[in-house]
Formats: sequence, structure tokens, C-alpha cells
Amino acid sequence: MKSVEPVVRIADKTNELAGRIGSLLFLPLIFVITFEIVMRYVFNSPTIWVHETSGYLLVVMAMVGGGYTFLHKGHVSVDIIYARLSTRGKAILDLIITAPFMLILYYVLVWKGAEFAWQAITDMERSGSFWNPPIYLIKMFIPVGGFLLMIQGLAKIARDFTTVFTRAKLA
Repeated sequence: MKSVEPVVRIADKTNELAGRIGSLLFLPLIFVITFEIVMRYVFNSPTIWVHETSGYLLVVMAMVGGGYTFLHKGHVSVDIIYARLSTRGKAILDLIITAPFMLILYYVLVWKGAEFAWQAITDMERSGSFWNPPIYLIKMFIPVGGFLLMIQGLAKIARDFTTVFTRAKLA
């Protein structure tokens, strides 16, 4: 199982970096929203682009941060039974229940998300609003985020297999 360890570390480091970079998008988000508040309430001149821009920034942060959140166990979980299990029992339960659902999610986000993004790129899709910014740039983050989540999920599966079959925890 030691041969899997470097791959797991690469997945962890990739998502750590992606999460930290994605978190920096809070700065332009704060700026954009503050700009709208000042324009609307101080100068009585609201903008037409802040709502969509803030939404796009949130989408990118969510997609890029999904793997990071999974790495740090930040997603919601129900621990009624899970908390009472041993480390090996948790790994077995994760492999039986969580792994199949994760694989379906990865298929949808990566494969179907790539098809979705590619169609938006070829159509040069725009939002259709009055401001009408390009939306294909944002849709490209769906498969990227799915890929980041997928590599972290596969790292989790590798850790669980290691725990189940060797009773050792992978770093």
C-alpha cells in the first residue's frame, strides 16, 4: 500500500493549494459587494453587473474549494452510527456506502460537466441578462472542481482500503 502514498499526498497537496487559491476570491467578492453598496446607497447609482459577478465568484470558490473541504472533512455528515465505529469500521462503511455515491458524483461533475462546459464554449454562451457577460468561463470550473473533488475522493478510497486491509492509517 506504500505505492499509493505518494499519489495520495499529491491529491492532498493539490487540493490544499486549490483551496487556498480559491479562498483568495473572497477579496474581490468583498470588493465587488462593497462597491455595489457604496454606489447604491451613497451615490444612488446601482450597478447592473454586481449580482452576476458575485454569483460567478461564489461558483468558482465552491467548485475549486470542494476538494479542499473534503480533504479537511468539512462537508456535512450524519454521525449517529459512524461515530461509534472503530477506525477500520468507518473505513469499511465508507467503502460500502460513500464510495459508490462519490463515483456517481464524479462522473456527473467531471464527464457531464465537461460536456456541459464544452457546449457552452462552442456556443460562446452568455448569461442573457442586460449586462450579458460570458458564462462559458464559469462553466469551465464545473469539470475542474469535479476533478479536484474526484482526486480527493480517490485518495480517501485509497486511505480506506489501506485501513481495511492493513489496519494502518495512510497519512
